[in-house]
Amino acid sequence: MTAPGEHGDPDASLPERDDEAPARDLRAGITAMEVAPPADTRAGAGVVRAEVVRHHRVIEAWLRGEHPRERFGDLADPHAEDFTMITPDGTRLSRTQILAELQAAHGADPGLRITITDVALAAETGSLIIATYREWHAEKGRISTVVLRKDGEAPRWLHLHETALT
Repeated sequence: MTAPGEHGDPDASLPERDDEAPARDLRAGITAMEVAPPADTRAGAGVVRAEVVRHHRVIEAWLRGEHPRERFGDLADPHAEDFTMITPDGTRLSRTQILAELQAAHGADPGLRITITDVALAAETGSLIIATYREWHAEKGRISTVVLRKDGEAPRWLHLHETALT
């Protein structure tokens, strides 16, 4: 397992957030979501990278209590009606279940910092995009596989499978 900044592939990290101080090594404490130009030139690579980062910025702000409750749609709307998620412990959650948990968790983690690294396009066919990425909350990490559907200008989240990194 490697922490952000240790994976050795500078093209796989994400560019520094515009609104934050520069990111530091995981062991020194995460201070920003990393962001860098995509190395993958396939059409879906930039789309998935931007969406994964955008989505996690909203989640981070929501859980910190910084995103207004009345704008819960910013978090909910990208999830397709039949969205499913497999959590690191193997629990399958529906869109209704995960959104209810997120809505109840507004402001539950005021110091939360999420770092996204290693966004990689696994496959793209028709309107579907499959990608993987690493997500870090402090020193706890997970690797995730997401299935997105291109839907107009904004991709829709169809499925997310998370596996804990230990």
